[in-house]
Amino acid sequence: MKWSDLPLNPTPRMLRQFSGAWLVVFAGLAGHRALLRHQPDAAVVLSAVALLGLIGLVRPAWMRWPFVAATVITFPIGWVVSQLVLLLMFLLVITPVALFMRLRGRDILQLKRPPANVSLWKRRPEQTEPGRYLNQF
Repeated sequence: MKWSDLPLNPTPRMLRQFSGAWLVVFAGLAGHRALLRHQPDAAVVLSAVALLGLIGLVRPAWMRWPFVAATVITFPIGWVVSQLVLLLMFLLVITPVALFMRLRGRDILQLKRPPANVSLWKRRPEQTEPGRYLNQF
């Protein structure tokens, strides 16, 4: 994904989905702070922030700027995490498999050169039936 792919002009449906997620997340955080952490002040603040999600479900256009801000802020984090995951997959999966195959002498791509007197041409069976042109597969 590139910077130009970011949805800076989201649809009302996207904004409603964002508002619903906003409501669930901040209401959950408020409940956690109130019930488990016994921090009523933080719970009141988080409940007030959760109400923005409720307002956004009714008027999605009001949640455009929080959506765009969250998208722009989290994009670099997502890009770095995806690059790290790809790097780890390459180093921990593909490289060991390639080294194991090289140690076993496997040459799936047939990259080893044959001896000098052997031709690289491969014989194909000759088919002279005209009807075979009608059978593509």
